[in-house]
Amino acid sequence: MLMVESLQTGRPGLEIRPLALPRPTRREVVRRAQRILTVLGRNLGPELKGRDRGASRLRLARGLRAAFEELEATFVKLGQLIASAPSLFGDELSAEFRSCLDAGPPILPAQLRRAIELEFGRPLESVFSELEPEPLAAASLAVVHRGRLDDGRLVAVKVIRPGVRRTVASDLAVMRPLFAFAGRVIAIGIAAELSDVLDGLEEQIAEELDLRNEAASMWWFRDVFGEMGLPRVHIPEPIPGLCGRRVLTMELLDGVPIDDQQGIARLGVDPKPLMQEAVQAFFATALCAGAFHGDIHAGNLMITTEGRIGLLDWGIVGRLDAHTRLFFRRIVEGSLGDDSAWTDVASYLKDQFGEQMRIELGLDDDQMVSMAKASIEPLLARPFGGARPDDAGRWSLRAELVAARRLYQGQVPALAHVAETAA
Repeated sequence: MLMVESLQTGRPGLEIRPLALPRPTRREVVRRAQRILTVLGRNLGPELKGRDRGASRLRLARGLRAAFEELEATFVKLGQLIASAPSLFGDELSAEFRSCLDAGPPILPAQLRRAIELEFGRPLESVFSELEPEPLAAASLAVVHRGRLDDGRLVAVKVIRPGVRRTVASDLAVMRPLFAFAGRVIAIGIAAELSDVLDGLEEQIAEELDLRNEAASMWWFRDVFGEMGLPRVHIPEPIPGLCGRRVLTMELLDGVPIDDQQGIARLGVDPKPLMQEAVQAFFATALCAGAFHGDIHAGNLMITTEGRIGLLDWGIVGRLDAHTRLFFRRIVEGSLGDDSAWTDVASYLKDQFGEQMRIELGLDDDQMVSMAKASIEPLLARPFGGARPDDAGRWSLRAELVAARRLYQGQVPALAHVAETAA
């Protein structure tokens, strides 16, 4: 369980409870391993056989991406991570895996009905007066359908895919030795990187598989954005009494995707100030509360007919530990003129990279402070021009955009695109 400190004293923190994954049986692991090896062999075999004849890194990545899409579940989730992290995997590889962000297969109507009835303990017709059979969205772990309540309200109904918990557990049991082996055999860095991120992926999926976490995050961030005075950032409201582990019912937003320029033009809405406020919300919550939307991309952003920006899909909430939060805050304070802040910034860098900085660059502690200030201050000094150190809590929008673009690019790569668009 993780508690994120609140912005306001007295408010309960955000509580995230990862769902314990089942322990797969030996038979489940063997069957899944056979399936995985068959699919990987079919998609990667020709390229591996042709390595001596110059099989390219891109062709290997293409085969791996095709295998991930065929295997679904955890593999598609991993593909989405690759697509969203060019700073980790490289632009070429991330671009190849971008199709993993697209819609996955629907689930059968009978499975959809059973999941909802199992969650709420009553017939589907007594929960929703209407439920469209075709999904609005279908992802690796869940699908979303349009529904209607008895009072006439339109809702989005998110349902965890049946059986996905056991599939994920089996996948992880197979992935660890498989990627360790692939890292030694396949001549591309991606395999070794995948082996390194499995622990984080397992924790992330364990949180996403319990939709009560997503509902809690939505309520919490709605309150936080309200406190911050960000009225144009709209998070769908979860419907009380209709949110459980397998099913999340929420307000259905009416609007168009953030990248639908023609649709936005028809709405007559200027998207730039809305995107600026979204970046402001991201940066402010990250610094002040240590938590932020962890899956920002065009598919999770929309311009509503009310002229607001909607933030969708709160299954992934990123967190900064207190040490990292202090690092970012002190960078801003140092850029506002507090020279003592650079000592803290250098201390953080020393903890993370001190050995390399001492051995490879030959820097002592004082030189690390000077280097930190000389390297980072110019990124923020111009947008903060004229501000005072005690203005640190009232961020200049331009500073937020620059800082988000420069500092968070490695942690949440898709935000960099949003920041560039809003700048």
